Amino acid sequence: MAVIFRDHLDPAMNVITSPEGPFWKAEDLGGRQLPQPWPSGTPDAEFYASL
Repeated sequence: MAVIFRDHLDPAMNVITSPEGPFWKAEDLGGRQLPQPWPSGTPDAEFYASL
């Protein structure tokens, strides 16, 4: 997974987050509604014990 972050996402983030990037006008949703974020929390200690 770290290789994906290093080789793919890291170089792409400069382009994606730039003012001229593909999401330069993302704050204008045009009446669309975003879905609710997925719930998250701290996993139980048993989860880490099994790793």
